Amino acid sequence: MRKLEQQLSHLLVVVRCQDSVISVAEFEQCQSISTGAAATSAAAAAAAARGTTTLQSMSDFIQDFTWRNADIFSRSVMNLLILGPLTRSVVNHDKTQTLRPAQLLGRDPMDEVIVSDLLEYGIVPWMIQSDSGRHSLSFIIPATLNGLRLQCLATSRLHRRTSALLKDWGVLQNDCDYCDSQMLTNAKISQPEHRLYANRFGSYVLDMSLDLMRRQLSLGFVLDLYVV
Repeated sequence: MRKLEQQLSHLLVVVRCQDSVISVAEFEQCQSISTGAAATSAAAAAAAARGTTTLQSMSDFIQDFTWRNADIFSRSVMNLLILGPLTRSVVNHDKTQTLRPAQLLGRDPMDEVIVSDLLEYGIVPWMIQSDSGRHSLSFIIPATLNGLRLQCLATSRLHRRTSALLKDWGVLQNDCDYCDSQMLTNAKISQPEHRLYANRFGSYVLDMSLDLMRRQLSLGFVLDLYVV
């Protein structure tokens, strides 16, 4: 009975996460209300208790979910919510159902979440809109999605699969570095001025790789792989 209650608690974490998430557009809209300080403060206070499907908040939640050592059923439900079949069905006002493209937690398209994270990182819009930028983005999206889904595995399997994912991010960094050089060259930016654009796709992939490496090292302590 106690084990069943523990499994239900893991599942409640997943369900409450999806119910509390609002879209990035809704969150930004409530933060940009300019009808007075009181209204802005009230909107910010109302949104503060809720999450958004930003990549950082999603990654933090997935990592906390990993530390819970959830059962396989709860992890499977979480996996289905990450651009899975559970995010495609929409119930209309007339009680009919329609299918839409899969979305992260059923709230936002994955490409919009990644673009929002790239802008927050400091990559300027013209880089994202360039041909090289779209090429880099087409590689970053599936690699990021794969990383989120891996977090739904058991800790021991997650530790092993992360090694393979790190190799993929290493190859991706070389590709993005090349695309970055092509992008700056096509924009007619001289070589000495490249350093003024430090926040670009290659550096973003490097930061993502370092964060993934940190998480894998942390898993080693959970699995007692290190001798202290």
